[in-house]
Amino acid sequence: MAALAKGLEGIVAKKMDSPYRSGGRSSEWLKVKNVQSADCIVVGYTRGEGNRKDRFGALLLGLYDGENLVYVGRVGTGFTEKTLRELMDTFLPMKTSEKPIEAPDIPPGSTWLRPEIVAEIGYQNLTEDNRFRAARFLRLRSDKTPGECTIDQVKPVTLHARESTLKVHARA
Repeated sequence: MAALAKGLEGIVAKKMDSPYRSGGRSSEWLKVKNVQSADCIVVGYTRGEGNRKDRFGALLLGLYDGENLVYVGRVGTGFTEKTLRELMDTFLPMKTSEKPIEAPDIPPGSTWLRPEIVAEIGYQNLTEDNRFRAARFLRLRSDKTPGECTIDQVKPVTLHARESTLKVHARA
């Protein structure tokens, strides 16, 4: 898609004869967003509220940047009731008091998990502080290991970084 190649957020499709109407939505206009995905490590979750008070509110996500596990945001949508129950059952034996990750924007009172679960997360793009924008849970990935969940899935390698890597390899 040309919009994807240009790095655009998406496109709007509309019926040829439908006029623009300010201030409202119409079934004659359809927004089609560019959605990317990344395999992330579930490092914890926030406390659920309202109808989720006995479950979690959002999953806390990390990716490896070299040897360091870095926080890339949270995801609180895309779950079915069945998935919420199954995930809570999976999380119970994985709870830990050790924080696998540090970031100032992780909500206080979050529950930490051993970094062993991989989830595929759909997202629109990254914010300036490298957090997922418009994140959505897609599925668990039992076929992936946490070590395969690296930051290069979401941050393209720059030419400068590639040149530095090539120089290091050339010296070896």
